[in-house]
This record gives sequence, structure tokens and C-alpha cells, in this order.
Amino acid sequence: QTGIGRTGRMFAFERHGIRPDILTLAKGLGGGVPVGAVAMTQTVADLLKPGLHGTTFGGNPLACRAALAVLDVVGAPGFLAGVADRGQRLAAGLAALFPGCPVRGEGLLLGVGLGTDPSPLIQRGFDHGVIVGPAAGNTLRLAPPLTISEGEIDELLARLGRAAAA
Repeated sequence: QTGIGRTGRMFAFERHGIRPDILTLAKGLGGGVPVGAVAMTQTVADLLKPGLHGTTFGGNPLACRAALAVLDVVGAPGFLAGVADRGQRLAAGLAALFPGCPVRGEGLLLGVGLGTDPSPLIQRGFDHGVIVGPAAGNTLRLAPPLTISEGEIDELLARLGRAAAA
């Protein structure tokens, strides 16, 4: 859920300055097309022998082309910085909309700690044309498209505000 630009970086681990031994990739890599991939250090790769690792969605031409298209878009100059900037805009708007509630996350993967069950707000949001979800029991989870515009963020916040007031 945090890979392929969602946090404003290609991979969430980059924020922490670590290098994983194994990195699995799926949903975000395909842009809606089922695909799976695994990247690993040579040390880990040396442990794998034929038959020890398989794949359901890896290697087919359509999935691979979709993954390359996603990487072209996300890897374009300024794209990830734009995700980070729009994430900050959304986070600031959420903080203003829900004062006193912590806004957590990075980039375009954010949560608002409501301190109560978010289900009623999620339903009212749906009634106002907003799809959001729950996380961790009392958190409102938002994961808009990486291509969301500033105007769309403003519209999202306006609709969510109307839902919260309803």
C-alpha cells in the first residue's frame, strides 16, 4: 500500500534510510492491472533455487507493460515531489477540518484519528460522493489517486466537510 509513490517517495522505506533485503511489489506497480514482483539483495537471491519461489502475476507481457507505464509516470521529473506537496495540502486541510484530531501519514496515504468509530462519517461521505475508509478502529483513512489535482483536493475537503457537518 505504501509503494510506488504513495508516500511521495518511490518506496516508503526510503524515508527511513534503510535498505530492505526483500521488497515485494504488487497493486501499485500495475496501476490497476494485476502484477507482482519481488526485488532482493544478491545475498537473498543466492539462497533461492529453482522451485523455491513462484509467481501468479509476474512475467506476463500485459502486466509487465502496465508496470513499465506506471514507472514511467511515477518516475517522471517532479511527479513524486508533487505527490508529497499535494499530500501536505490534504493533510493541512484535514487538520483544519478536524481540529484536535491527529492527522498521520505521508504523501497521499493519510489517516485522521477521530477517537471514535469512523463508520457513520464514512457513510455520510459516500452520500456526498467521497470514498474513504476506516483504519485501526477509530481512524479515517484516505488514499486518493496519486494524480489528484489541487482542485480535486479542495473538492474532496469540501465534500468531506459537508459530510462531517451532516
